[in-house]
Amino acid sequence: MSENLILKKEVFEEELIAHKNAIKKLGMLLKTERGSLTQKQMNDIFCPAMRSGKELALAWAKLKCEKTGAYHSLQFHHMIGRSNKKIMVFHKYATQRHYYKNIVILSQKHHRGNSSGELVISPEFIEMVREKYFK
Repeated sequence: MSENLILKKEVFEEELIAHKNAIKKLGMLLKTERGSLTQKQMNDIFCPAMRSGKELALAWAKLKCEKTGAYHSLQFHHMIGRSNKKIMVFHKYATQRHYYKNIVILSQKHHRGNSSGELVISPEFIEMVREKYFK
């Protein structure tokens, strides 16, 4: 399923600005108010940063595995792994883990240690990114 995708640069750049702002807000809130935030408040600040990071990473990778170019069974690989949570200051861990440049798109076959089918990016999410970011 080889595609010649043309990125809508203006859309990507607008979303990148929004993503950077969401990451910055997330970091500031976690640094200053983490202990006083409710679960709903945590979800409200985490979700936009996480979702936009995943969208941008998938668009940047042109909807394919960055290692092999495969278009099927794609997964998000966070270069800042969960094990780093133990050694990093939490606000830095959370913001860096979800920053789009720290998310790599890999096929299920190449996502070492994560062969679970439940981690595969849904066709609906891929289609939404295709429609939003590509001509």
